[in-house]
Amino acid sequence: MPISGEKLQDRARGTALSRPTDGLAVDFVVEADRAELGEIVQRVRGGRLRTNIGDVASVDDAIGALNPTTRRSGKTVIRVRP
Repeated sequence: MPISGEKLQDRARGTALSRPTDGLAVDFVVEADRAELGEIVQRVRGGRLRTNIGDVASVDDAIGALNPTTRRSGKTVIRVRP
């Protein structure tokens, strides 16, 4: 369901978003749908969808993990609970 810029502002942070002078600003909000999330889970469990996790770090190591000195493949996951 598309939403207007005014609704986006209300949902985001309540402040007006300005368009950059040299580019295009695009904003969107993703609302979770239980049925679609269930389908994603089934695809992962069935091997039809795989994650691309490159590194898992604790919250204490998050800054270093999110600012690597070398190029890494995959996404970095920050583990909140031990």
